[in-house]
Amino acid sequence: AAIVSLLSGREVSRNQIGSVIGISRQTAHRNKDRELDENEILKIEKKFEIYIPRNFKIVEDVGSAEGLRGRFATINYWHHENCVNDKIKDSEITSIVLDLELIINKLGCKPENLRIIAMPGEEMDGGSYPLKNGDILLIDISQRDLSNSGVYFVTTKNNQMVFVRRLLELMFDSISSSVDNPVYAPQVNETLSPKQLEEMDFRVIGRVIKNMSLKI
Repeated sequence: AAIVSLLSGREVSRNQIGSVIGISRQTAHRNKDRELDENEILKIEKKFEIYIPRNFKIVEDVGSAEGLRGRFATINYWHHENCVNDKIKDSEITSIVLDLELIINKLGCKPENLRIIAMPGEEMDGGSYPLKNGDILLIDISQRDLSNSGVYFVTTKNNQMVFVRRLLELMFDSISSSVDNPVYAPQVNETLSPKQLEEMDFRVIGRVIKNMSLKI
């Protein structure tokens, strides 16, 4: 990503970008087409709570009808400086590499919308598709529509607390929140009113797309 590309459609100035990566506004302006390195991108993402799409590296082009086979995208770990959950905060896995053919044709996702997280707890360890504590989950941060029931990664208290819940939007903007582990369900399953959601600072980060079945 180049500096100039970050300004398109975002309320972020060159001066703000420069202050985060340690350069002046004038330098940022003169070098607006300079490609940012990964450390600079991570700093900007953390500061402004945005995601910056990476340029996808073609590792090996062996050809296919769609022109995708052999091309891979790096999917980065979701992080936020306010998070206090050790499983999320201290992950040993920072990124994974996935084939674009899998992402686009099989999962139906855009690579720039994907993140990975570690399953934080045992609340979803049940049912026909159990998510065990520490499983690496693939989430799509563009999928936040709760009109259809699904499993979502959510945060509360300004991103301090993190959860994976089965959510469904109900009438009057209420949300049904439940877990699949029958041990926790009686204590955790609830219907959240708009007032409760606001008080909790309830945020849907993205929908869980796939359990990558990796342990940390």
